[in-house]
Amino acid sequence: MTRDQGSWKGQIMPNNECIMCGSDTHPVLKNKVLSIKHDNKMHEVSINDLPTTACPTCGSSFASPEYDYIVRDALRTHLELLTPAEIVSLRKELDLSAKQLAGHTKIATETISRIENNKCVQSKSTDDHLRKTFDMLKSKQSISSIVSQYPKANQYCQSTVHTSEIASNTSDFTDYEAVESQYALAA
Repeated sequence: MTRDQGSWKGQIMPNNECIMCGSDTHPVLKNKVLSIKHDNKMHEVSINDLPTTACPTCGSSFASPEYDYIVRDALRTHLELLTPAEIVSLRKELDLSAKQLAGHTKIATETISRIENNKCVQSKSTDDHLRKTFDMLKSKQSISSIVSQYPKANQYCQSTVHTSEIASNTSDFTDYEAVESQYALAA
């Protein structure tokens, strides 16, 4: 079974030959607590049913092909970070390509790809940035949807923004009291 065919989690790997002594190895599911460094901090992460192979002859133990993916998933769960599937789902919900998401976040397209394909674990700050970007884009999409349903509201919003831009770009006022009263009326 490959990663594309499904998850190894909770499943037993097929038998392999021990690379140390040549004997047949046997699949073993282990419960482990790993110390993992992430964002310059050590984290104790518990992982249940981690698929490994063990050699009964020489006692060697080997990680499964999915070991790194499972460890990264467990670390994300432990740190409450977005999973690759969640990031892809949020991106697709907003009808964005990975390149477009990279443009909105200023995160390299290659980094977005590595995160989405579970090749690396994003930092807490990157995760926060992704969450805020998704929230902002969802809000912008919602506002655009509402404004498009109400043409007069759309005209009002555009007029208000235009008037505010003119007022903020006017810098040579000599009558400060008039300016203050103008902003007091607007507030």
